[in-house]
Amino acid sequence: MSFYKSNGNCNSRDNYIGRNNAHGVDLNRDFPDQFIDAFNNSNGLPAKQNETLALMTWIVSNPFVLSANLHGGAVVASYPYDDSASGLDCCAESPTPDNDVFRHLASVYANAHPFMKTGVACPLDTFENGITNGALWYEVKGGMQDFNYLHSNCFEVTFELSCCKYPNASNISYEWSNNKESLLSFIEAVHMGIKGVVMNHDGAGIQAAQIVIEGINHVVTTTNHGEYWRLLVPGNYQVVVTAWGYKPSNSTPVTVVEGQDEIRLRLLRNILDV
Repeated sequence: MSFYKSNGNCNSRDNYIGRNNAHGVDLNRDFPDQFIDAFNNSNGLPAKQNETLALMTWIVSNPFVLSANLHGGAVVASYPYDDSASGLDCCAESPTPDNDVFRHLASVYANAHPFMKTGVACPLDTFENGITNGALWYEVKGGMQDFNYLHSNCFEVTFELSCCKYPNASNISYEWSNNKESLLSFIEAVHMGIKGVVMNHDGAGIQAAQIVIEGINHVVTTTNHGEYWRLLVPGNYQVVVTAWGYKPSNSTPVTVVEGQDEIRLRLLRNILDV
């Protein structure tokens, strides 16, 4: 899904002219932000653009697992958070609870790219191994990347693909050749971690059950059919599942290796809620 159209200009214009909507709003600064007040009009409703509201609804209404946000103006893989509590314009790292997963996802893309992994593809830019935490580079308030992680099951990473901010259409074949393998590798990374179905004692899927990884302060929820996908780097974890009206599951030890383990979990109904 594209927010902006290319105008063939290598430089970003003043006040982000060239990527705003018809109301002059930069849509990638228009999402709710965890560190600023998202409710800023007299009615107490979020003052968001129609395009932003449509995307927010789309994101939270679908069980997306992995997402890429494609930009120009640098060559680097940037992972959340893009904003921080520091209030600074840059240079304050703001890691998510899943920092290891995001660093891995960013590295998957950068390592498959012909030169992103060098970290010095563009003049004046230096990124260790071609990846960066978003806020460490420069802070973005109201970005879609952070919204995905905070309000849905989806893990989104931003890929800056070209030193030119708005590459000319004649460069598309060149950019495709540079990024094809990286995009495919990133898509394949959706299989890392664990997946499965949360069921009741009758074998029916349980909707909106929470998959809790002990020690990581971020949960994913199951679909209408009880399915879940939880991205994790290889390692040992303890998994707990909770759902309204059911007893929490016992803490289940899980070892994640390359590939993905399928784990089917059953919850017993809490007799107090019957």
